[in-house]
Amino acid sequence: YCVTSPGYLKLLDFYLSEARYDVIHFNNGCHSFDTSDADWEKGLRAALQLIRLRQPQAKLIWGMTTPNRNEARNLRVKNLNALAARVIDKFDGIAVDDLYAQMDSLDRKTQWRDDFHFVQSAISVQADVVSKICLESLKN
Repeated sequence: YCVTSPGYLKLLDFYLSEARYDVIHFNNGCHSFDTSDADWEKGLRAALQLIRLRQPQAKLIWGMTTPNRNEARNLRVKNLNALAARVIDKFDGIAVDDLYAQMDSLDRKTQWRDDFHFVQSAISVQADVVSKICLESLKN
């Protein structure tokens, strides 16, 4: 789902009502390729407001969208990350996990399965990065 998909906020609200979360690491990029910038920003802002409303105690971490192997699509990824930064900056206390930079350094011929997905060794790199930032946020 994309933050502009019909029913997205209803689904998000359902998940947020199921448990109490200490950390929420979130992202919404690659499913957003065909969404207008204005609609996507509005959707991300609404999602963040809902997360803060339902889980005010949770530490929030924005996971930047990872690069795309296709350079034309990668321009859209960079644009979505810039849009997200603009929205995130308006909310206090949201950490940023720069998964884009982490994955961009990997070899596109050997570490990508296709334009969007990584091979297992690269997925392990992502898992390590995400788990580290989530665990560190629990210490604060």
